[in-house]
Amino acid sequence: MGQYVGETAQKAGKVIDEAMGGVLFIDEAYTLVKKGGGGQDFGQEAIDILLKRMEDDRGKFVVIAAGYTEEMETFLTSNPGLKSRFTRTFEFEDYTPEELMQIFEMLMENEEYSITDDAKEFLLKEFTRMYRNRDKNFGNARLVRILFEEAKLELSKRFTQLPKEEQTTEAMTTIILDDVKNIVAEKGHKEAKISIDEEQLKSALDKLNGLIGLERARKEIEDLVKLARYYAEEGEDLKSKFCNHYLFLGNPGTGKTTVARIFGQIFSALGILPKGHLVEVDRQGLVANFVGQTAQKTSEAIDKALGGTLFIDEAYTLATSGGSNDFGKEAIDTLLKRMEDDRGKFIVIAAGYTDEMKAFIESNPGIQSRFTKTIHFDDYTPDHLLQITEKAFAAEDIKIPSEIKKALYKYYTELYRNRDKNFGNARIVRNIVEAAKQKRLIRLAGLSQEERSKEENASLHIEDFDVLEKKEPKAERYEISTDPEGIKKVMDELNSLTGLKSVKEGVEKLINGLKVAKLRKERGLSVIEKPLHAVFLGNPGTGKTTVARLMSKVYKELGLLEKGHLVEVDRADLVAGYQGQTATKTDEVIKKALGGTLFIDEAYTLARGGNDFGQEAIDTLLKRMEDHKGEFVCIVAGYTNEMNAFLASNPGLNSRFPNKFVFEDYSPRELLDIAWNIAEKNGYVLDEGALQALLEIFEELYQNRDKNFGNARTARNILYAAIANQEERLALGTDLSKEELMTITYEDVSKVDTHIGLS
Repeated sequence: MGQYVGETAQKAGKVIDEAMGGVLFIDEAYTLVKKGGGGQDFGQEAIDILLKRMEDDRGKFVVIAAGYTEEMETFLTSNPGLKSRFTRTFEFEDYTPEELMQIFEMLMENEEYSITDDAKEFLLKEFTRMYRNRDKNFGNARLVRILFEEAKLELSKRFTQLPKEEQTTEAMTTIILDDVKNIVAEKGHKEAKISIDEEQLKSALDKLNGLIGLERARKEIEDLVKLARYYAEEGEDLKSKFCNHYLFLGNPGTGKTTVARIFGQIFSALGILPKGHLVEVDRQGLVANFVGQTAQKTSEAIDKALGGTLFIDEAYTLATSGGSNDFGKEAIDTLLKRMEDDRGKFIVIAAGYTDEMKAFIESNPGIQSRFTKTIHFDDYTPDHLLQITEKAFAAEDIKIPSEIKKALYKYYTELYRNRDKNFGNARIVRNIVEAAKQKRLIRLAGLSQEERSKEENASLHIEDFDVLEKKEPKAERYEISTDPEGIKKVMDELNSLTGLKSVKEGVEKLINGLKVAKLRKERGLSVIEKPLHAVFLGNPGTGKTTVARLMSKVYKELGLLEKGHLVEVDRADLVAGYQGQTATKTDEVIKKALGGTLFIDEAYTLARGGNDFGQEAIDTLLKRMEDHKGEFVCIVAGYTNEMNAFLASNPGLNSRFPNKFVFEDYSPRELLDIAWNIAEKNGYVLDEGALQALLEIFEELYQNRDKNFGNARTARNILYAAIANQEERLALGTDLSKEELMTITYEDVSKVDTHIGLS
């Protein structure tokens, strides 16, 4: 993930590019899912990019997502697209006591050590005790390595105390019972001291020093590391010295979340935290709607943070003056109790605006006593903002000319002088950079191929920056003629799709009405303007996006849209983390859709109620649909019940989306057709046994389906699983014929785990 909004997409894209032709391994993938849904969610941006590239670059790389079982289940259910793309699961069981002992013996063998029988017997009993008392933080092989290193250290200390005549090679390499007992107490495992991981520490500090600005925050963290080194050299236990919790104070966009993540990595490298992972939450991630539920929700968040850091963004919202019925106080009470009960097992970082956080601290004496360290995040200066701008463009090999630098510096200086607590810092830069990139591309598109020199392609002009040159371009509307051949071609493509009978009929009826309206207009007759905006109702994988793309093409051929392109978005593309930013973000998306169709998937997620910024996106959308009437078409899509509730949530929605299309789930026969077509396009043949087995699987899945039924995606996943079984069957064969390589048999299909088709 990146430090600023938008940087995550660039960072994720770069990592995926590097994985092309190989495997992308994402450790602790569940940390990409932010609990509570509020605030700025960079992890969701990474997931969106990953899912899109997994689809766009299918077959070019493999993704392995790893993590704790329970957290990974939550991760997979957080987005319908995840379960359908990660179709294979491998569970790594904890090592048994016997296996832990084997690992210990392997480590000894590698370094030419041995162990006495009584020491081995004692150690096995200890492994058994630890195994029985294990939780999800059980260290497995890592724990064995720590014990082995400690045992060697104990052996070395004992060896130096032996009389010289007893200091034999055998004595120097044999671990005895006393050595083991010294590192493992009779009544429980004594925690081994972990030395500083210099490599990990250097990596984390390099990341910290690579951040722009943040001088005060950086110095405070560097001083902390110096102090930790001093205590380590003096033989002190760092865990007892650094069990404080922290306040991160500053305005939005100053890198608090990024620094918190690095902070956790530093504490892990110092051996203060065993894992060093970051769990991000806000008020919504801790507070529930009923008494008692908040305590449970808060405890669950803390359990996930054990061994790492719990980062609470906008923590001051927990202490709102909502009276006795505000459950934020319950979250605070639970948090304070767990901070005491689990002292030293995790660190809490509470972040937010400086003034509001001071009020938060003063609201409860327990907060003051537990958050004893404060790190301040100053606003970025004009110099910093300019450096961030240069860095963003440099990532695409674009240099900013000196005259534009001067103009930007002047603009940033003015913003800085007039800033308040809502000053957006790096987020301001992101909005400016994204807008300038878009205008630059439009400018380059207007040049001839000869004019697009290498220098021009890497250039920036002052007119690329809206904030530096205020010009409102007046869009001209042109009457575009109808192309009957183009319409027929698109309609043929629509009709060739499997199933969707009612949708095809509905589209044809709509198109016929538009044709007649165009004829009336050409003959000088009055025409009733009918909105083209539509609602697509149905489960995933029913072809909604495909039909939206084809409808947009038809509108173009009818002369109703200038470009007919499709812009696909979801909540993450429209909603920002702070008041006012969502309107800007939604506006930018609508601008891209002008002349074409805006397709909003899972649109119902915009209407979550309360103080959610999704409502801001809806309000902006409705206004722009009126302001840009006839300039673009909007299609909102999602589950039937959720979309009906969404339309009912705002009187303006129902009236603006008069065209409703219901996408029924594919029948078992239609799923079989889809699987057959996919197989045929990829050079496979399904024999009669395979066809019958597939039909039986699809019938079973269809009968047991729920709203998460994957439809076409299910057919594809089942087929791919059968192909994998065929490959496994043929791998042992020799001199295989072309027919054998192409044929999928009953045996290949019957071995498919049908659970992969449930979503």
